Amino acid sequence: MLILYLPAFPLKLVIAGVVALALHECARMILPAHPTSSQAFTVVLGLALSLAVMLAPHGFTTLIVALPLALIASFVFYLFKRHSIEIVLNQVSLTFLTVVYVGLMLSFLGLIRDLPNGSSWLFLVLATTFGADTGAYITGRLFGRHKLAPHVSPGKTIEGLLGGVAMSILWALGCKYLISNEILVKDCVIVGIGVGLMGPLGDLSESMMKRSVGVKDSGHLIPGHGGLLDRIDALLFTSPIVYYYAAYIRP
Repeated sequence: MLILYLPAFPLKLVIAGVVALALHECARMILPAHPTSSQAFTVVLGLALSLAVMLAPHGFTTLIVALPLALIASFVFYLFKRHSIEIVLNQVSLTFLTVVYVGLMLSFLGLIRDLPNGSSWLFLVLATTFGADTGAYITGRLFGRHKLAPHVSPGKTIEGLLGGVAMSILWALGCKYLISNEILVKDCVIVGIGVGLMGPLGDLSESMMKRSVGVKDSGHLIPGHGGLLDRIDALLFTSPIVYYYAAYIRP
C-alpha cells in the first residue's frame, strides 16, 4: 500500500534500485564469461537509460534519443576495449539486450506512476501480475493437464494460464473497489486479461534465457526462491502493456 502514498520521485528511486539489482543479475547470467565482458558497464548503462526515461520530462519521448544512444554506447565501449574479436558481437548484443530487457522494461513502472491516477494504476499492475502468478500456480497444481511450453518450463500448463487470467481479473476488480473508483470494470477485465496472458510470457522468456545459459536461477538474493529477476520477470512484460493501455488506449 506504500506505493499509493509515496511521492513520485522517491518511488522512482526505489524502482531504480530494483533496476540496478536486476541488471546485475541479468548481466552476470548472460554475458560471455570472459575477462573483457563488463557487468559494471551494463549495469551503469541500463540504469542510466531507466533513469532518463523515468525522470526526464515526457519520459516516453526520451526513448527516441535514449535507445539509439544506448546502442551506440554498447558498440563504442567494446570498440575501445581490448577483447577477443570472436565474442565481441555477443558482448555488444547481450549488453544491449540486458539494458533494454531490464532497464527499459522496468522503467515503465515509473511512467505508470506519472499517469493521472498513476499510483492506482501502478498498484493495479503489481497486484494483478502477482495475483495472476498465484492463480496460475494453484490452478496448474490442481487441474493442470496440458503443457504450455514443456521445452522451456515443464510445470506450466494451459489450465494454469487460464486460472491466472481469471485470478488477475478478480484482483483487478478488488483493486477497483478498494483503492480507486476511477478504474472502471471494463478496465479491470482488459487489464486482467492482458496481464494474465503477458505475465506468463515474461516468466517463460526468462526461463528460456536461463536454460540457454544453463542456470537454474538468476541469482541468490532471495534464499530458496532464486534471484530478484526470477520474482519480477513477469512485470517486465506486464508493465508496458498496462502503461500503453492506460496512457493511449483507454482515453
